[in-house]
Amino acid sequence: MKPEALAYLDAPFVSYPDRAATAKEQRVVLNVYVPANTPETLIDPGSAIVGLPVSDDWVLVYYEGDRFGIGHTYADKLLHAADRMVTGYPTVASGLRHPDYLIQVGTYDYATGTIDVTDSRSLTQWTQTS
Repeated sequence: MKPEALAYLDAPFVSYPDRAATAKEQRVVLNVYVPANTPETLIDPGSAIVGLPVSDDWVLVYYEGDRFGIGHTYADKLLHAADRMVTGYPTVASGLRHPDYLIQVGTYDYATGTIDVTDSRSLTQWTQTS
């Protein structure tokens, strides 16, 4: 399953840098999420989570949690998660989630690297859990 906004990933033999450039040209905007109050998220606390709906029942998400303690800021983690999503980079840090288990807290403009926060309270609570 792939969101319509990422249809360019179906082109054969396109490099990851070319996919990233296409995403910027097409002004791909990703949703930013935090987990809803569910104990079994399987996503490290404080991770940056981006995604797009693929149907009414599923959201494709990619995330970055700085599991190995390199010291990434939330903005760094957001960029890494977005890069993986827009390039289709193979990673275990992705999956399908039901929308009931996610809270959308903003959007991320991949071309500009900016986040538009719509629910700062939920985002702050999530980022302070890391």
